Amino acid sequence: MTDIPERGSERGHASYYSVQRGEPTHSDPAGGTVPVGKASHARQKRRANSNSESSSRVPEADSHPRVISESEAAALLRLLSENRGSKQSLASAYAWGYTIVHKAVEEGEYPEWYDSLDPLDLILLGIVYPKEFADSKEFGNARTAWLRELRKTPHWPSVGKFVSEAVDLSSELDLPVDNPQVLFDLNARIENAGLAHKRLPKAVHPGTLLASARFLRGLRTDMPLPPATSESLLQAERFAANLEPSFPQDGSCAELLRNGLFLLSRIIAPADTDSTFLLIALYISLTDSNDVPLDEIPERAHAWALGLPDESSLIIVIDAINACAAQDLPLITALSHLFVVPEFTHQVDREDRRWHSAPGTDFVPLAFELGGHDHVNTRSSRTYRLSPGGSAIVASVLRNKAPTGADTIEPPGHEDNVDDWVKMFDLIGLHPAWKKAWLDENAPLPRLDGTFRDRAGERDWHAAIERYIRAHPDEDPPDAEEELRKLRRYDGIMVMKQALADEAFAAELVDLVADDPLGEDYGLIGIRELAYDLGALTTDLLADEPEFEDQALTLAFKWGGPELRDRVAEYSETDAEDEVATLVLAGAYVQQASLKSPI
Repeated sequence: MTDIPERGSERGHASYYSVQRGEPTHSDPAGGTVPVGKASHARQKRRANSNSESSSRVPEADSHPRVISESEAAALLRLLSENRGSKQSLASAYAWGYTIVHKAVEEGEYPEWYDSLDPLDLILLGIVYPKEFADSKEFGNARTAWLRELRKTPHWPSVGKFVSEAVDLSSELDLPVDNPQVLFDLNARIENAGLAHKRLPKAVHPGTLLASARFLRGLRTDMPLPPATSESLLQAERFAANLEPSFPQDGSCAELLRNGLFLLSRIIAPADTDSTFLLIALYISLTDSNDVPLDEIPERAHAWALGLPDESSLIIVIDAINACAAQDLPLITALSHLFVVPEFTHQVDREDRRWHSAPGTDFVPLAFELGGHDHVNTRSSRTYRLSPGGSAIVASVLRNKAPTGADTIEPPGHEDNVDDWVKMFDLIGLHPAWKKAWLDENAPLPRLDGTFRDRAGERDWHAAIERYIRAHPDEDPPDAEEELRKLRRYDGIMVMKQALADEAFAAELVDLVADDPLGEDYGLIGIRELAYDLGALTTDLLADEPEFEDQALTLAFKWGGPELRDRVAEYSETDAEDEVATLVLAGAYVQQASLKSPI
């Protein structure tokens, strides 16, 4: 971090914190106007990754200009007037960060990455003022590292309160959380929530907590490499001889590095690959780098590695990779040293797989973690929390898919898989009104239980259906429950086929159903309904067809060992209901039927 006169090297006019043309303003005693908020005229792509969430496209948000009340303007001025000494509040830091961006824009020159700032980012900008950051990557690493350290202090609940207030305000206004109106109104909101009274002592300020942070120390290149062994050399040779990914994936660092090298082999000749490419390969496999220009990947890989926490199991692997690269070792030699490092064959923590070295990458994950929110709406996307069942399904798909550089599952609405969804709609015979609402009008499909993620989506959907009905008076209108039944049946069969292809997921699925007797996990609605609908048929088959019984018991053993096998066997001899047993029987039926179509 440098003094504020030394502006960052990333310039641009991608967004501005200013009063929109024609909007009423209030005078600021410090000069200029009280800013209304941020309005974007260049859309930046931002993602928040995980195996626990997914995003869909949304149109650009309206700025919704309106008259700013005296109370809202007064709240901002009160927060700005707070003593910025050794004990500044989160609320005051947010107000300063908000206003700093406005001031920078008024001066006519500011970092382009300001367009991607979210409410949490503004806190960091405000609390470090008059310091600033060299670039967006240093900023992102600093914010993530600071929040990581704050988590260990008694002040962490205040961060959770701040995030929840921001998401709640966004939902109440039906606007993205980084919309101009939300960002401005948030000043008064957090003051009313009491966050102006909770002061942060200097001991937890970024300048103190991050004084020896890893992202400031730089990557190590002088690690003494562990001596290679004859066994590790053999492992390295086998590894390098076949970079094709294996399935299912075991989630280890070595397996993920293989995926990354496989992706790199599409760009450069395998013979040209040496140890200098290992960090890049690990980065593109671990993080969502599909939308990143190739020439930016090396710099981003370096920033991502810098931002990992000291306790990450990847640190020793990355240090060894950098030591190999510093010595310009051939690929097989470098791999022979890595296979001696125990962490190289360990699974990688989910948090280490997240791209964090940029603005706008911490708010959404923390909103799901701390506030229990169902979704977060930003200017660039609506991001939804997956249920435990949904998360398990996504994880299974990722374990068993060929690496593409993107570890995300996109729901309906993503431009890259529209054709697949159209084929599915035609296959299940979805009503034309529903197809048109999604395809032509970009209205979000209801969830499998008929509910919607947010009020705006529900309004858009019903309005689109009504327009279709008015335009086609001779057609029978869609029966919502019948259309949902079609979607649930397709979903149930697809999930069952995934379970038949991935025994680890099948075992998890059995546990999820057993632990959710009330059926509250909406991610499992389809497969539970499938098992229920097939219940009478599969129960009769179990009693009358020895071949089906053998197949069901074999499948039960694969999915849950002798205990589940015995449970299914006992189910055939009683009249008691057992949802887990019927789930296994449905699996045996789908397996045996070898359906000619998914429906």
